[in-house]
Amino acid sequence: MKQSLLNLFRSRESILDIKAIWFGFTISLGVWFTTAVLGIIWLLLMGEGSYWYSAYIYILGIAGVMAGSFMSGTRATVRGWLHGLWVGVLLGMLGAIVILELMPYIYTWAGLGRLLLVWSFWGLFGGHMGYCFKERFGKEKGMQKHRGY
Repeated sequence: MKQSLLNLFRSRESILDIKAIWFGFTISLGVWFTTAVLGIIWLLLMGEGSYWYSAYIYILGIAGVMAGSFMSGTRATVRGWLHGLWVGVLLGMLGAIVILELMPYIYTWAGLGRLLLVWSFWGLFGGHMGYCFKERFGKEKGMQKHRGY
């Protein structure tokens, strides 16, 4: 009985795919920072400041979370929503650190908690959509091939 319980927790279905989470996190981080740098370049070229740049960074972070969690969900073998949730939580914590560095006096703990909650939700949603996309279109398009990483 004890051995069967250990095998239940060590089965392939119950283990998170850390490589899929890391892949999704790097994609989301890349999308977030690339769009933020492009936004800074745009602001410098326009010659005007923007009062709403922190809102742009927040929304671009959500776009990054969606892209990364979608990719993490497509790489996951099971539970794409959980992989996407982890991408959202990790990027949400990093986003909270970045926002605290940029504007330490403006944000409150409630605002940072909301940021983490919202980005985690969008990560969960993106991971689920990525897994559903893989299940729906992956079999006939050849996405189910063995990955050798």
